[in-house]
Amino acid sequence: MKGNETQINTNVNDRTYEKVYDRQRRRMRGLWFRDPTYYAQVDIGGRTKRIPLPDATTVAEAERARQVLKQKIAGCPNP
Repeated sequence: MKGNETQINTNVNDRTYEKVYDRQRRRMRGLWFRDPTYYAQVDIGGRTKRIPLPDATTVAEAERARQVLKQKIAGCPNP
């Protein structure tokens, strides 16, 4: 590859999660975006996992869905 060329990632397995920002360009902690899906990053049983939020199409919907998911996890006696 020459010095002025940019490498294009064509490997599907190398897709990365993107950080999510609100309208004021502030980072929305616990929310990630990949492909057309938002993901909630939550702690389940001492492990951090990213759970897809398939019904969320906007940042506001994703944040509400993440809060509901956190409440469900907190209410579960054995995660």
